[in-house]
Formats: sequence, structure tokens, C-alpha cells
Amino acid sequence: MEKDKILNIISGVLFYYIMLKIFYYLMMFASFGNIGKFSGILFFICYIILPLVVLAMPLIIKFKFNKKFYEAIINSVCVAIIYFQLLGIISYGISEYFSTFSTYKWSNENWHGYRRQMVEDLEEKYDFGGMTKEEVREILGRGDVERYGDDGTYSMGYRMSDGIMYYVFFDENGVVIDAREVA
Repeated sequence: MEKDKILNIISGVLFYYIMLKIFYYLMMFASFGNIGKFSGILFFICYIILPLVVLAMPLIIKFKFNKKFYEAIINSVCVAIIYFQLLGIISYGISEYFSTFSTYKWSNENWHGYRRQMVEDLEEKYDFGGMTKEEVREILGRGDVERYGDDGTYSMGYRMSDGIMYYVFFDENGVVIDAREVA
């Protein structure tokens, strides 16, 4: 009987220590990950609510199913593994979603941080060379930054992540002469 109590205490402390360390590193990853940029609500669910549920699982399983604590921990570890796999799938899905360009995604103010992921697909789909300002605005929307040069040239810049801009440069006739990322 004493041996079971000691085993329960040791396994419980070890479980919570390991899970807290995992969630600490998960939060570090979250600050660089896709979920936080995509949606505040999804971030809250994935990095706050679900980890708390996973931490509570051993107690829930122990009292709900009358299992020994170390058995409840084993069941909880299985749930935690599934949770981390789902979190990875969600992050990968968001990343894949934003790797393809669409005018809607590009123009959405909340998703400007994903524009850089769309640039490769954008440039594969559209050759801006020779397009007019109106044609570019149909595709990319109004620029975040617009500049007029002394020689009649014009450029539209679109904010991306980390201070990088995507500029479309026009000649004095309003025709695209270049489009590229600028740091």
C-alpha cells in the first residue's frame, strides 16, 4: 500500500514537471509559430486551454475511472502525444494555406505577416511586367506605401513580415518595370 502511494507521488511530480517543461518550450515555439499570427482565439485555445486540460487529465482519469495515479498518467501521456500531433498538423495546415496566393488573403489586414509566404506563388501566377497600376491594384489591392519619384516614376509597397516590403515599380507611363522584395 505504501509503495503505491510513493509511486503515485513520484510519478505525479515527474509527470507535472515534464509537462510544464514541454509547455514552456511550446510557448517559446508559439512566439515564432503560425498559430499566433493567424488567430488570437486559435492561439488561446492551442497554447492556453488545451495544455491546462492535458495537465488536468491525470486527475480527471483517476477520479472518473478509479484508476491508479500512474495509470492515469500513462493515459494522459497518450492524450498529450495526440495533442502535440494535432498542434503540428494545425500549424502545418496554416502554413500550407498561406503558401498559395489569393487576393483575399493578400488584402486581409490581419494576415500581412503571411504575405512573404505567398510571394513565390504570386510571382509564379502573375508576371507584373507591362501591367498598369489598375491591373496591379486589382490583384494586390492598394499599396501600404506609395511613392512618387521626381522623374515621374511611381512605386507601391506592400508590408510583409520583419520589415520587408514587396514593391512594384512603375515607369513614368504607369507601366510596371519591376516587382521584388526589398529589405
